[in-house]
Amino acid sequence: MQKRIVSLIILLVLLLGACAPNNAATNEGSTSEAPTAAESTPVVAAPADQNTQTIIASGPAECRTASMFGNDEEALIDFPDVTESDWVLGNMDAPVTIIEYSDLQCPYCATLEPKLVEYVTNNPDKVRMVFRHFPLTMHENASTAAVMLEAAGQQGLDKFEEFKAELFVDQATWSVLDDTAFIEYGTELAKTLKLDVEQFSEDLLDDDVKNKVSDDFQSGYEGGVSYTPFLMVNGLVYRNAIPELTQEDIDAVVNAFTDLASNEDAEVLESMPRFTFYDAASLQSAVDYYKELVNEYGQEYVDGLPYYIFDDFETTPQYIRLYQTLKDTIIDRQFTSCPDQVIDPAKSYKAVLKTEKGDVTINLNAEVAPVAVNSFVFLAQNGWYDDITFHRVIPDFVAQTGDPSGLGIGNPGYIYDNEISPDFLFDQVGRVGMANSGEGSNGSQFFITFGPQPDLNGSYTVFAQVESGMEVLSQLTARDVSATEAADPGSKLISVEIIEE
Repeated sequence: MQKRIVSLIILLVLLLGACAPNNAATNEGSTSEAPTAAESTPVVAAPADQNTQTIIASGPAECRTASMFGNDEEALIDFPDVTESDWVLGNMDAPVTIIEYSDLQCPYCATLEPKLVEYVTNNPDKVRMVFRHFPLTMHENASTAAVMLEAAGQQGLDKFEEFKAELFVDQATWSVLDDTAFIEYGTELAKTLKLDVEQFSEDLLDDDVKNKVSDDFQSGYEGGVSYTPFLMVNGLVYRNAIPELTQEDIDAVVNAFTDLASNEDAEVLESMPRFTFYDAASLQSAVDYYKELVNEYGQEYVDGLPYYIFDDFETTPQYIRLYQTLKDTIIDRQFTSCPDQVIDPAKSYKAVLKTEKGDVTINLNAEVAPVAVNSFVFLAQNGWYDDITFHRVIPDFVAQTGDPSGLGIGNPGYIYDNEISPDFLFDQVGRVGMANSGEGSNGSQFFITFGPQPDLNGSYTVFAQVESGMEVLSQLTARDVSATEAADPGSKLISVEIIEE
């Protein structure tokens, strides 16, 4: 999913005490559509760099839709209800349910699991724990271990729990084994735990056993699980400091849910989106804040907010402000499909950028960048560029605009690939390029160079050249909306006029 700015911010939050894939803290794009490397420092390359740099032409560009906040198809799918096919420890009628997505090779899971098992074993009428598999690809033996555990479980819940406990305790030993040695290890463990070894070996190959693991993983993936151990308590995400977690901490959380379910907040808790909480106190704070949200904005508005806004109630206010800013300026203007073909390949095109400082005329190069030019003309004809700001102007580097939000994070509802040509590079003043946040993420933002910028070659589409008006661009207010300090109000791009010749 591209450009979902709020979800990206959330994913950048450090996951303390969790196993996560190497890319779990990043998304497909960054929050800033800007020329890379030297946003704040002008790029000055030696002439020799330009002569030795090899630029390879790209293939045909493809366009695809990319809403900033996702769409209905991208919404999280609720986790499956607890059924008899689940591994449940505790009373099935317990008022509090902990659903755990776990990876048997995850060290943090090994630390957390015995704490949860101990608590549930001692309090079976207060809480039930549901164990589901989520083997991460970064752990080579995790999937096989999950199948082994499922095979052991075919001989009863007690054998499932015993086998699981041993796998976690001896994790360091089996994690480094090759496939053959690991199967031998599992078979020996089954013998030690007095399982029917012949049945265990048969169940290792059973498709139903393997499918249980894959079904668990798929339900977690569709539900938004991106790290382990992942805990849901009565529908809310419980993210805790695992090494320091005590039985008293777990008890406080369970009691807090029990108390909420028995007072006037019961209905509120039932209707809450998937907030993240960290302890009993933050759970109550999340409930209180949700009630404030509904009182301030109304239930319908809150229900319509993207799900990832609620990842952490402490940051929800700033995400709501960002969402409202984007909704007011860009989201409702985004297109739901890629642009129609609006340019005639047999004709040439110019564009006049009418700014508050004067006009800038650029020659569009549809021969080199047909998709970029067609998109640019389409957006200009539909008023996308009317009355917006130059949100990033860095002297001796670039002037950048094209985002109605003014934040440098917007796109028009679609994105497309780079169109790179070795014959049309950032080798002179006034080159016009498409800004992007990574390969295949061109949208509406574009920039004009104040000088040769060879470091940008090969990473950004050049689709136009300034014919006149560089002196106008030099008068634009210098600013960088991505800087930590507040930027001064930017100069306005009033409109873009397309001239067909």
